[in-house]
Amino acid sequence: MLNKIDKAILEKYEVIKQSGKILCGIEETYRQVRFKNPELAVYIKKRMLEIAIEKGDYPESKNCIEKRKPTINQLRKENGLSEIPDGDVVLTKV
Repeated sequence: MLNKIDKAILEKYEVIKQSGKILCGIEETYRQVRFKNPELAVYIKKRMLEIAIEKGDYPESKNCIEKRKPTINQLRKENGLSEIPDGDVVLTKV
């Protein structure tokens, strides 16, 4: 059954992609399904966003690596310092 759902999600995603408004289309699909089945709606939205990111269609997925804030260990490494355990925490202010 899950394969049929995933196949339907992928087909609907392709229709949304053709419209050119990916985020709006995903949100609209979510709202339509949420009325009848909230749990399924959440799964559909999550899966469509995953597909968009995997395919590079998500608007922020193309530049997310450059825009991502550095972790503590990344900053330490850039400055020639050793890594610390559990130091891969994203800084909120740089």
